[in-house]
Amino acid sequence: MSYFTFIRTFVAVYRCGSYNKASNQLGLSQPAISKQIAALEQQLNKKLFERNGRGVKPTIVADELASSLSYHVDSIEVIFNQSRTVTDDVAGTIHIAGPKEFINAKMIPVFASLATHDIKTVLQVNTPQKMFKLICNNSLDLAVTEYLSDKKDIGYRVLYNDDLVLVASPAWADKLNGEPVIPQTLSQIPLLVYEEAFNYIHQYYLEVFNEDSVNRPIITVEDLSIIHGLLCEGTGYSVLPKYLVADDLASGKLVQLHQPEKPPQHTLYLLWNKFSMRKSRNLFTREAILKAAEKW
Repeated sequence: MSYFTFIRTFVAVYRCGSYNKASNQLGLSQPAISKQIAALEQQLNKKLFERNGRGVKPTIVADELASSLSYHVDSIEVIFNQSRTVTDDVAGTIHIAGPKEFINAKMIPVFASLATHDIKTVLQVNTPQKMFKLICNNSLDLAVTEYLSDKKDIGYRVLYNDDLVLVASPAWADKLNGEPVIPQTLSQIPLLVYEEAFNYIHQYYLEVFNEDSVNRPIITVEDLSIIHGLLCEGTGYSVLPKYLVADDLASGKLVQLHQPEKPPQHTLYLLWNKFSMRKSRNLFTREAILKAAEKW
């Protein structure tokens, strides 16, 4: 058995924190995992892991070894799998999650193209926080989300950057009657927010107004399309990613109440389970999404 097999297994155990999880990721039995780690420890004459109640804890030697080797193991895996995608059949099932509105606005052509390769996409649409939890729990192969993970087995790339814009119907802009758009004047308009954490509105207030105090919203909902619909009905104001309201701003259905010199940025990331990239269809799908994103 090659040293690369031992090192690959070591990196998997290090990232997973347990032989059981590494066994599931690599498709090997736990005795095989244990045997490979023991063989590597014998070669190094160093202990790599200590067992604890939740799995295994890496030693200092393991930390140093993982820091030196993980990038190279990932690079070899990518090169190998990229060569396989040229000739291999990539048909099969892949599990992906992302924001419904973003998928509808940007990603439909990507998923349509995957279908022509007989890639069966199980697509989940959910809030960014829930999708983040799913990818971190290894329940997904890929996820589009606003959050980054510090987990060793999760890779990422910036997928899309957009402005956050403060918008309302033209009627509310008229009611402001030229008053400066500051938190005090905005308190006259009902606030609509996406998610109970108020992430978009808090980010906007902090970066633009240097304030963190926000009025209680009249409506809170975990669905951007509902916020969008309420805005178009003249219900109040909100802060949303610009891609969601670009057509309405262009048509005059909505107006941007405030235009700062440096708008707050809304960033979406493509996260992936590094172990899942060992399957050629998952790597193929990831590359298809990243290539499409270059034109967004």
